[in-house]
Amino acid sequence: MRLDSLFVMVVWWLALMMTCVAGDAASKGVKNVLAFGGNGFIGSEVLDALFTDPTQYYSVTLVSRGNWYFDSATRIKPKLHKTISCDREDSDLEFCTDLVTYIKETPRIDIVLDFSAYNAAVMSASLDLLNEKGPDKVGVYVFISSDSIYEVCRGSATPRVAGEEDDKRPESEEERNLLNEGDSYGNDKLECEELLRGPGNKIPYLIFRLPDVLGARDTTDRWWTYQMWIEFYDFLKVPLLIPVENRKLKTSYVYVKDVARAILLALNKPESWKSVYNLGLEEPLTLQEFFERMAVAVRGQGREAVTFDTGEFNVFPSVSRGSVTIEKAKRVLEWEPSTWETVFKETVPFYKEAFYKFTSERDDASNQLTRFVVPRHRKGEFLRIIDELAANPGISLDEHLATLGGGSNDQGGGGSQVTPEQLFEEMMTRTEL
Repeated sequence: MRLDSLFVMVVWWLALMMTCVAGDAASKGVKNVLAFGGNGFIGSEVLDALFTDPTQYYSVTLVSRGNWYFDSATRIKPKLHKTISCDREDSDLEFCTDLVTYIKETPRIDIVLDFSAYNAAVMSASLDLLNEKGPDKVGVYVFISSDSIYEVCRGSATPRVAGEEDDKRPESEEERNLLNEGDSYGNDKLECEELLRGPGNKIPYLIFRLPDVLGARDTTDRWWTYQMWIEFYDFLKVPLLIPVENRKLKTSYVYVKDVARAILLALNKPESWKSVYNLGLEEPLTLQEFFERMAVAVRGQGREAVTFDTGEFNVFPSVSRGSVTIEKAKRVLEWEPSTWETVFKETVPFYKEAFYKFTSERDDASNQLTRFVVPRHRKGEFLRIIDELAANPGISLDEHLATLGGGSNDQGGGGSQVTPEQLFEEMMTRTEL
């Protein structure tokens, strides 16, 4: 085929694709979406759900620091209307000129998705810009909050189970300050909520309070670190560590795909707006119950059971008061969570394949395990094995691991001791939801 003929065919194909997209948009109608974040864990799952919605066409403008995690550069980026580079934490939004221009020049922004507001100053700057546009020019503001907000509130009417109504701060200033110091993340998220629900905001809102989120493409590396620990258990012989205070504590978890489904359902129910929803799986678990189920999903039946010991390494759970009730979301949104079986069935294989596909993220997880868990005298050998396995993708990870000999009998991690708060802070500094 001649090059000029090939060029004509390529141009024709591109024109056809653009026509199809335009036709699809015209037939469904277009909704303009402004997403703060959306290239990370939760955000990319929500945007993928929007892009695959057969009933609606979404024109998404994404505001982020410009990082692309896992396969978001191919899964999300090509489908965006526009990307705007802006670090909300470090920049005054007035200096994010592309963002200011987009907000001013877009006739109507139907949906704002906020995955990256971690304090009131960031939230306030965004709301100021959008409220200046006029409440009738912005449809709904969706904010991803956290069950950590209950850590700074008075406590729930039902012990160890928080409902949406249990979000009242203590009347005592001394008690408020004490709780805020104990969980600054929960305080910051609640301050964001208070701005959205306060009299200064005229934009309808949806607030989703999420417990620890599970699933593929987790940019915190939490799931992958524990899955890798279990996969290499026969080599490491290091028990999984459970802090004393978490031995009997049952907490909630939520599947990332369920978060995306809940948001889509709520967006299509304007009567559900101006409200707050807890999300989660039906069954709260203790940390040991969670890891026992993960071990079966990772190692299968019939293998030596993993053991547990008391220790301070833990990145689950991120709360200390207990679980959340999800009845409101089920009733109002007609939403149903996945089963634990589905979570493990879909998530474990993803990280087994990701070991070979996503080298940077794999190295982050293995480095975290090396730093805090692997005994000192085995660190070099562990990293060497990781490199050898990664260099031979023709055989499955399970087959590779089956060739490893038994490891150390160390009964605890050999890395430096670290508190859960330090681990959580470290993860949040490099995380985009």
